[in-house]
Amino acid sequence: MNKTKRILIFILVVFCMSIPTLKANDTKRKAFREIVGKIISKFEKKYDLYAYATGSQNVNGIKQIRLGFFKYHPMTLEECRDIMVKCLIEFEDIINSDRNAKKYSIAYPNPLDNVSMSIIIANVDGSDILHPEIESVSYYQYQLDYTTLDPENPFDDQLIIEEPYEEAKAIVTKNNKESQ
Repeated sequence: MNKTKRILIFILVVFCMSIPTLKANDTKRKAFREIVGKIISKFEKKYDLYAYATGSQNVNGIKQIRLGFFKYHPMTLEECRDIMVKCLIEFEDIINSDRNAKKYSIAYPNPLDNVSMSIIIANVDGSDILHPEIESVSYYQYQLDYTTLDPENPFDDQLIIEEPYEEAKAIVTKNNKESQ
């Protein structure tokens, strides 16, 4: 058998062996899209957020989920905290109640270990919100970061406050109990 035929047979064998893996990955991607779609739909309706980015990191399951939203309404730090904490609680509930999340290891079993989420805040007309107003709130590894835009350099975020997630959650929970 000549060299070309052996190479073609090798490629064919490798391709045929990978078909089940490709199908499994398609199923996993579909499950991921369904879960993220459910999350985005809920957040858009309930919190008037607009999704601008989603992403994932895939290592034997979808381990890291990245979500980005716009909010076209200026918010105080307290409002930013409230909306981010409520979104994270609901994110955790959605992941933990979805059978495919466990089956395909999509940010499961500890969803908050495996998500980064940001909300960029803009004026109603879409223009930037400048310092000292909050321009974005983000979550990563149990930390909320609040930033503002420098009026001198609107491409430069300035971190103004870092807040542990558990502290933010306690404040939101306390405020919700008091308002009931």
